[in-house]
Amino acid sequence: MKRILISLIIVPFLIYGSYNSDAQNLCPIPAENTYYTLAVQECYNLVNSNEENTNFVILDVRTPNEYNPQHIEGAININLYDSDFADQLNLLNKNKTYLVHCKSGSRSTNAFNQMKNLQFRQVFNMSGGINAWNSMGYPTTFEFAPELGIYDCSFRLADTIARNESDTIRIMMTNAANDTLKINSISTSGGEYYSYTFSENMELLGGQDHYLELIFSSSELITDILNIQIESNAGNQEIILSRSSSDLTGPEINSISILEIYPVPARNKLFIRGSNLSSKTDYKIIDLYGRAIKQSKSSGNSIDISELNTGIYFLQIQNSGKNIIKRFVKQ
Repeated sequence: MKRILISLIIVPFLIYGSYNSDAQNLCPIPAENTYYTLAVQECYNLVNSNEENTNFVILDVRTPNEYNPQHIEGAININLYDSDFADQLNLLNKNKTYLVHCKSGSRSTNAFNQMKNLQFRQVFNMSGGINAWNSMGYPTTFEFAPELGIYDCSFRLADTIARNESDTIRIMMTNAANDTLKINSISTSGGEYYSYTFSENMELLGGQDHYLELIFSSSELITDILNIQIESNAGNQEIILSRSSSDLTGPEINSISILEIYPVPARNKLFIRGSNLSSKTDYKIIDLYGRAIKQSKSSGNSIDISELNTGIYFLQIQNSGKNIIKRFVKQ
């Protein structure tokens, strides 16, 4: 059983992880708007670098007869020729990262433009389609499988909450592959100060999400731990929630919580812009496997990323005792 720890300070790369039609949902963390057509070699690197990222979706817009005998592992299929294609797109989570492709590139360009118009946040289009992919000898499969991904959507920066106040916790379950994901049961233990109602025996198609919502509130000075066990046909996962209450007199104001990194995607340098950044700021670059691949002190507002491979990373910045995490794309 896979275990996932979700505490008050959320570190998204550690916890990737019914149908959702809420166009305004903000989970996963919204990426900066990114729209690029990439060569097939870049797409191959993108797929590999996101192997463990359950919020990365490969969208195959060919017909089912083209898709079923040969597709990229985990790719979901929405046929561009379906009369309700735009409606099907609009039901997908717009804050995930998408790589869209077809047979040769024409249909995927059409879909790519539609996704831009529908305000998907991060979309990559494969130049040359599956034909280019096959010409490079990259792998395909005829198999289908579900994958259960878990992602915490709480995004709290505070370590605790005040007594008698409440903290709403939102956890996204997603099917990160292309066969039907069946959630057989959700059970809990511990967690005296949490309230929640969970649905069971649900099914998620590829790319679909379902949200678990809980509320933590206590009049006591305590730390309360809740264990959630999820059983599915893609394996079982255990989520461990930890929340604390204290005698806070008011919310702490984080002077660097409003922080921007740019450009995204970036090639050689990443720039940081924010209020009250100190002259010496600790930073760490982390890949999608949760590995710290570079860390140092920045004496200015730029970070050299020229040695990184193409892919998606997280920048963890520590300043004035606070940690801020931002996602970026290395081109």
